Amino acid sequence: MPFAPLLPSPARARRAAVVLAVALAAVAPACHRPGAAKPDDPGLIELAATPSTTLVLADQPGQMAVRVKIMAATPPAQGHGPVNLVLVLDTSGSMEGDAIASTRDAAQALVDRMADGDRLSIVVFHSLGEVLVPSIRLGDVSRKKIRTAIAGLAARGTTDLASGWSLALAQLIAGRSERTLNRMVLVTDGIPNDVSPVAELIAQTQALQVPITPLCLDVECEPTLLGQIAVQTGGSYKYLDDATAVAAVFDSEVLRLHQLVARDVRLVLKAGPGVILDATLLGDAIAGGGRSLALGDLAAGEERELVIPVTVPARRVGAVVEVLDAFLAFDDVVNHSGRRQRHGYVGVKTSGELAAIEAATEMDIETAMHRAHAATAMLQAIELGRRGDLVAANEVLDRGAAAARVRATAKDDAELAGQAGRMDALKLELPALFVQAAQQGGGEGRQGAGAAVSPSPVAVEGHATVGERPAGGAFAGLDGDRDEPAAIEKLARAQKDTVGRSIDADNRTIRRQHDESLQVLMGN
Repeated sequence: MPFAPLLPSPARARRAAVVLAVALAAVAPACHRPGAAKPDDPGLIELAATPSTTLVLADQPGQMAVRVKIMAATPPAQGHGPVNLVLVLDTSGSMEGDAIASTRDAAQALVDRMADGDRLSIVVFHSLGEVLVPSIRLGDVSRKKIRTAIAGLAARGTTDLASGWSLALAQLIAGRSERTLNRMVLVTDGIPNDVSPVAELIAQTQALQVPITPLCLDVECEPTLLGQIAVQTGGSYKYLDDATAVAAVFDSEVLRLHQLVARDVRLVLKAGPGVILDATLLGDAIAGGGRSLALGDLAAGEERELVIPVTVPARRVGAVVEVLDAFLAFDDVVNHSGRRQRHGYVGVKTSGELAAIEAATEMDIETAMHRAHAATAMLQAIELGRRGDLVAANEVLDRGAAAARVRATAKDDAELAGQAGRMDALKLELPALFVQAAQQGGGEGRQGAGAAVSPSPVAVEGHATVGERPAGGAFAGLDGDRDEPAAIEKLARAQKDTVGRSIDADNRTIRRQHDESLQVLMGN
């Protein structure tokens, strides 16, 4: 028979933190049994830290970069534990139509894609959270029940992400064991009712060492929030402008989980004396000016490459500058040998010879640093635009585009030139993000279907402003005409439709730029 939905109660919500802590302790993997030989490290994970130059100019602060490369080899015989996957699906009213239909189809295909013995649970959220499918081991009988439950997915209500997320964590714990490969995939098309619980939910998810892959299906998605969820849990954020692409993402996530060689991968960067890591958008700050980054899982054959811009202090000629230490920690999935570590160190020397410094420069890392700077500028501008500070956003983009063009011209870098062009385009598109935020009450709420559009106090270049009466045109000769109010209302509706379509198109571009820039910074 079909699954009976489980609804959250206030008492269950109050006990969430306690339940998480107790359950985490109960299922934490043991390194090895007392007296038993610890399995060998299979040696599949490599860490390399390489400076963009081995020489920096003496007697003054300097700019350089460090490339941190993490590589996962393919084991001779791939073995893995069962997958423990939780789908967290937005079924709010705004998902009506193609979005809910594509999500339903993708979830059905996922059931067939997963292997017997894997575990799956499905949580939906609308006006409240609901466990559609409690965590269950997949087999012929369970698949039939799951398909029946998925077929009943319908769009209704508002967007209570927090209650759905809380229930999903409980389901993940229920299906978790020492050998399971754990993952959450979040599908949403908009802005949650309340973002205040998100920080605590991220902390709980981090404690469980579970990456979240958020999928954004609509221009109303909040990219900063979803990107934050992905980065801080070690997942990857994806913006999909075509809802039918959900199935492909589900498929790739499951395939990747079956090829994992390391999980809960964490990179800690510790700066040397006087060194500043210019990576404020990456991970969390730690004592001493370092950064801690959750990188999630690594699949066989996968590589992650991060480029960290750094500022080094002034040192005398011939001195050694201790730039940074890189510490990588991860759980071995292949031999189950427990928590393993890798270490990399970068140091450079100072010189007064400009020709020697030029010869010592690794141009590919230097180029990657400038691309990372451009990506950072776009992410910062998008966040400023979302807050309504278009002046500051444009200043960030102007500086970023100018710097990118100088470097692109000097080094004939077509990719960097493309980033400069995208920054120019982003300046024209950001007003759409501001208008949308204003319509949604500064980003704190969401505009319902059919809600009126208020006249904007800010003129948006390239878009008509709903509610303004233009001179001439459709209004010419209407003065004193008793049908003028109806004509005005008709034109306003037409303007609203035009503006809505233009803003949607601009927002899709902004979401794509956010996604691409985030991938550049995170090395995905």
